[in-house]
Formats: sequence, C-alpha cells, structure tokens
Amino acid sequence: MNIPILKGEGNQSCGITCLRMVLAYYGKEVSQKELEKFNQIREGINHLYDLGYTALKNKFSSLIIGYDFMLFNNPNEENPKEFLKNTEFIGQSKDIKESCLKYLKEGGKLKVKIPSLKDINKYLDKEVPIILGIRAKIIEGRNPAHILHYVILEGYNEETYSIVDPVGKKYKIEKNKLVYAWFSRLGQFLVVES
Repeated sequence: MNIPILKGEGNQSCGITCLRMVLAYYGKEVSQKELEKFNQIREGINHLYDLGYTALKNKFSSLIIGYDFMLFNNPNEENPKEFLKNTEFIGQSKDIKESCLKYLKEGGKLKVKIPSLKDINKYLDKEVPIILGIRAKIIEGRNPAHILHYVILEGYNEETYSIVDPVGKKYKIEKNKLVYAWFSRLGQFLVVES
C-alpha cells in the first residue's frame, strides 16, 4: 500500500488530512475545505464519527470498530443506534452521542467491541488503510501530553507498523508502543473503503 503524503493545513487538521490521504489513495482528490463542510471540530478535536460521516458524504463506505466507553456501557453492544436513542447523556458525551447518531443515520457502520491488532491486520492484509486515533506524546514526544492525533496505518510486519502522519512524514513504530498510544486515546479505528 502506498498512501500519498499530504500535510495538514492548521493545528487541528490531522483527522481531515488523514481522510484526504485515504480518499486520495482510492483516487479521489478532495480539498481540506471541501471535507470541512461535513466535519465538525469540538473542543479542538474531531471524532471518528465525524470523519466517518464525512467519508459517507463523499460516497465511500465507513466502518468504525471499537468500544467508545464515553457512550456504551457494554463493550459488545449489539444495537448501538437503539441504545443511544434511549440513553440520556450530558456534556461532551452528549455531543459525541449526536455525532455518532448522525453517522449511523447516514448509513455508517459501527461494531462495538474491544478491538485488537488482529482486527486491524485483517484490513491491512486487504490493502485497506486504517485511520487511528493516538496520543501523540507517546509516539512523538509532543507536549502537552493530552494532545490527541490521527494517523494512518498502511502496513505491518511482526514487530512494527507503518504510519503515514498528516504532519507530512512516514515512519515505523514498534507494535507495543502503537497499542499503548492507541488505547490511551480511545481504542477505536476507522475503515474507509471505495
């Protein structure tokens, strides 16, 4: 797999830039401004649900796999849409709920489960890139420690994963370090397919 490298335009553009790179991988060139029409940034970040929704609006399929503990009590929720409709949330969780429901209403797929590297590898083996949220401090030493960041996984071997970073570079990361950075964020990933 060879994901084209695009550099983000602004401090809070990592998610949109990752989506732009994935769409470019599938042959669709879209500007950041065009994608931002469908995407919402809250408290300095955009959620995978917003990125998935934006992919759907660009005529791509979208699947999010993971256990969003901000929304779900059960890591194996069978009917996430029904659960969300019947549950009250406050604060940030309410915004995330609305974002998730909008994504599901548009036709996005959501598999609620505690994901594993096997889940990711299944897609990478089919040459399908993965958009992954990580804690940047763990991988790149960026401060402050709470900085959340999106990257693309484009391949792996027994010991490392290949990352395409929207800061404009590619690198490899040791498997255990990736898992730690991923699960310290939220432990979800986005699959976009044409």
